[in-house]
Amino acid sequence: MKIMIVDDSPLMREIIGGFVKKYAQSIVECSDGSDVLMMYEEEHPDIVFMDIQMQQKDGITATKELCAVHPDAKVFIITQFNDALHRTLANASGAAGFIAKENLHEIAGLLEAA
Repeated sequence: MKIMIVDDSPLMREIIGGFVKKYAQSIVECSDGSDVLMMYEEEHPDIVFMDIQMQQKDGITATKELCAVHPDAKVFIITQFNDALHRTLANASGAAGFIAKENLHEIAGLLEAA
């Protein structure tokens, strides 16, 4: 399984990478939503873990754009904004799911189900 991690924090990419490495044959990293579409088309990951708040392009916008071009993309929003508004925005963007950063342990169950 190829996994893409999109987060502007190198430390957070490393932490998420620690949760997924058991399940991933390879991990691709992006530091901003502006790079997602190009990297997705180059790498064809099975799952994308996307942060919301990033410098140039936020994860909600990047997810909308990615899912518009690749409707089969499996994008899971991972964010510190664990509230109804951000869950609604994630769902409306085409994301397959939502994980709060304080609940990163949920990644294992998600990947085992995949």
